[in-house]
Amino acid sequence: MMAARFIKYGYMVALLFSLQLSAQQKPVTTSIDKQKNKIGAQFNLTLKATADTASVVTFPSAKMFGPMEVIRNYKVDTIKKDSRYELVKKYGAQSIYAEKAIAPEEISLQNRLSEALIPVQGKLKTFESRNLFHTSDLPFPIMELPDVFTEFRKKTEPLVKVRN
Repeated sequence: MMAARFIKYGYMVALLFSLQLSAQQKPVTTSIDKQKNKIGAQFNLTLKATADTASVVTFPSAKMFGPMEVIRNYKVDTIKKDSRYELVKKYGAQSIYAEKAIAPEEISLQNRLSEALIPVQGKLKTFESRNLFHTSDLPFPIMELPDVFTEFRKKTEPLVKVRN
């Protein structure tokens, strides 16, 4: 499940965002404004969609799109070209946040994502989540994690203080 979520988010980052159009998919182009950037500086992601007057175009507007933190959300520019319109939406972004991967395929995906962010000085920030214990608090190396929960419970129970 987590691997599927990272694959979904990895594709989203690789494509810079998905654009949803009602009825049918229209041509969408994406671009990034800089190939090099100072660490911590903003880079701008741009989505361009061409649509006719009957199309409904919806650009994402939340502060987070999966693991992508948007720090600036620009207004949509509309350019009329004959009977069609070119809609341009820009997002300012700095970092991508994701749960720290544990499974090998997820770790591989996070590594590829980190490498893809290097040209734009983007950064992948990971955090621990949904774990009973932080890996550094376990009484055994992570590679010796028991296969059966009962064994895990017996080894970790003495470390846990239950509140009243």
